[in-house]
Amino acid sequence: MKLIINMILILIISTGLIDTRNSTSRTQLLSNKKKISDLVKENDSTLIAKRKAHYMKYPERGNLTKDREGVHPKAKVPKGRKGEDNSGITLALGIDLAAGFSKSHQRQKIADAINADEDLRDWIIRVPTTRGEKARSWLKKEGNHSPIFNKNQMNQLYEFGYNFFIERAKKRLLGTTGYPIADVIPEHRLTETEFADLALNIADGDQDYLYELLADIAWNSGQFARGRQNHIARALKVEGDTLSRVDKQIIRLNALRILIHNRKIPTSRSGRINRLAWIDSKVDILRQNRY
Repeated sequence: MKLIINMILILIISTGLIDTRNSTSRTQLLSNKKKISDLVKENDSTLIAKRKAHYMKYPERGNLTKDREGVHPKAKVPKGRKGEDNSGITLALGIDLAAGFSKSHQRQKIADAINADEDLRDWIIRVPTTRGEKARSWLKKEGNHSPIFNKNQMNQLYEFGYNFFIERAKKRLLGTTGYPIADVIPEHRLTETEFADLALNIADGDQDYLYELLADIAWNSGQFARGRQNHIARALKVEGDTLSRVDKQIIRLNALRILIHNRKIPTSRSGRINRLAWIDSKVDILRQNRY
């Protein structure tokens, strides 16, 4: 949002609408900056409300990650921000074969998950671990040899990714990865029992909303590391023996919502809007099912 505001202000100044050399114009500049900020916030609120309605209509598991990552039938190399073009060849919805899936046995598991035929399995295994432009060049040379994933395979890739990334989230929350940059500090770590209690079973089926959100955050490793894992762990700690499991689930979701809203868990603007809207929809569903 700051980038959008600054771009608008640069445009205003460059066109000469505001002369920043005198105090009156500087005051006007600050006033306009606040107005622009308010407009962006209002626009975000409108977008969040629209996305919430979408998630209420389509509550199926995986829609958050599919919307945030994007679902691509062909392998691609996502472009990062300027100076951060370090993605590898990526399948369907953020399964980066250069990050976490570089070894043959890991690639075999991906192939197993989508019931790949021999040709597709061979292709997945031989994809190089290069990144950025080198990875794009490799894909370009592959041309028609690059596979096109069907809808069923993309859903299977989500389930594979969900299982992989919820395990990543669990290890970091329990402090068992062995890497200080990723492990939650000892005083905030969850126990096995506490992590299991994050799942919620109610009359109409499993409502593992916290697991789904944690997996979505862990999908991008850096969002669940570098100290952010400690904020997430604290948000999941809820005291109160008189609270129902549904109430605890709502409290935890809202605590994570605050972190996302305040950009303690960084993502793109669209990713942030999708996550906030998704949480709002799940909180509404939980309130309807409170018992």
